[in-house]
Amino acid sequence: MIQRHDRHSLTLLRRGAAALLMSLSSLVAQTSFDWLNYPVFSADLAMAGATVALSGSPEALTVNPAGLGANGAGRQFWAGARTYPAGISQLATAFVWKRGSQVWGGSVRSMVFGRFDGYDEDGLAGDAYSASETALQLGVRQRFGKLLSLGVSAGIAAGNLADRSAVALLWSAGLQVQLPAVAAQIGLAVQNNGRYLWQYGNEGPADGLPTRWMVGLSKGLAYLPLTLHLAAGRLFFTDEWLWRVGGEFRLGAGLALRWGVDQDKAGYRRGSAEQDLLSGISLGLGTLPGDGRWMRTQLDAGVKLLGPLGITTAIALSYRL
Repeated sequence: MIQRHDRHSLTLLRRGAAALLMSLSSLVAQTSFDWLNYPVFSADLAMAGATVALSGSPEALTVNPAGLGANGAGRQFWAGARTYPAGISQLATAFVWKRGSQVWGGSVRSMVFGRFDGYDEDGLAGDAYSASETALQLGVRQRFGKLLSLGVSAGIAAGNLADRSAVALLWSAGLQVQLPAVAAQIGLAVQNNGRYLWQYGNEGPADGLPTRWMVGLSKGLAYLPLTLHLAAGRLFFTDEWLWRVGGEFRLGAGLALRWGVDQDKAGYRRGSAEQDLLSGISLGLGTLPGDGRWMRTQLDAGVKLLGPLGITTAIALSYRL
């Protein structure tokens, strides 16, 4: 089954989309819906998903629900899209609104893998089939004083692969702590924990979803117009350690230049120093929130360079109500 993040594109291109999608073995339960832990909105993509301690991110429902926010407004809406190699795409919307010391949020995300030619066990052509997965999530953040925020989100994810399907309940939870003395904040989150109601193939007991623990730091630098984001964690199913680094440079005219890199960079090596330097790097450009009627709308774009695979691109539009 496909790995649900940037490596999933690498595996898909190496082994062939049709063969992987029809391999409904125990790997399905290990990897399905894991794409929810990786950014679809362009600002988070450009910063390599290192936003565990960031407030006001449209990815907060899965990255860290304690970061739910509306960037100074009472309500905010986002719409975004991300394209991958091999014709795969992801669409998402997110909405947050404030109620006193609480912020509520909801999102709908869909991963579309496309249509594929089917083959039987003898390698003969059969009927074409499609593959897609969709998740609906709701969450809330509660502030305690001026320094501490706690958040939790829950949702349901459903997938279709030819004539088979999978459904799972999932949740994420986290906290953020403000450190005003050093102009920073830290975050801690558990991402995409949950259980299948039923899984592809219905073979054996339903398994749990892949679970991540992540800790992060966001800090505005004193002598540069830069906010630095650091994150590290662990994927418990495979005992894989994760790390992510990202940053946002504030430019003139309300613009931001973003960049990032994560542990997947090592998987794009080609043996060429020049090409390897760029492979795995994320970049993006977008507008910053501000006062005034026209500053309510923000537009962002981002790319991640996948070495020999090409690039993955994302674009997002947000509006503060």
